[in-house]
Amino acid sequence: YREGENAYSVLIVNRHRTDPQQISVRLPSRDFGSNATLVRFTSPNINDNNNAGPVVRIQKDTISGLTNPYTLDVPPFSAYILQVTAGGVSQTLPAVTMTVSPSGPGPNAAVTYSITYENSSDQPISSKSLRIPVPQYLTYVNGSASDGGQYDPVSREVVWTVSVPAHSEPATVTFQATVD
Repeated sequence: YREGENAYSVLIVNRHRTDPQQISVRLPSRDFGSNATLVRFTSPNINDNNNAGPVVRIQKDTISGLTNPYTLDVPPFSAYILQVTAGGVSQTLPAVTMTVSPSGPGPNAAVTYSITYENSSDQPISSKSLRIPVPQYLTYVNGSASDGGQYDPVSREVVWTVSVPAHSEPATVTFQATVD
């Protein structure tokens, strides 16, 4: 979804039960030009360019320096958030990390999605919609969304409305689903 004039976030989900899926993302570089400075995959399971930890920075100076589309392998039941920003805008957007546990669950197993977000900017963010899709082979557990999250059965998304103060500490929301 488009965050603003200079930023995009793309949620990438592998809904396949057992096999990693190769996903290609065509970056919206035509909207950014040569000033684009950051492309970031956020996930606990991906390690690109020898970076460790939950936030992975693709080490290119500009989006125009990236291969377009960018391709990665996404493990089963995994999700990534790709953030593309330009001109220092990345400092004004909240960081979002999503984890799914346990990894590789069997039929009828319960999985927990944990979504952590924070805002390191000087500006508060008000009434931001946080929408997380429930993968095709999972069934949302009714009432499991924390902190006022609501499940939308039409879009198959769990939705929270969050307000994030400036320089916030990380906050986490969760929900559960079962493997069909």
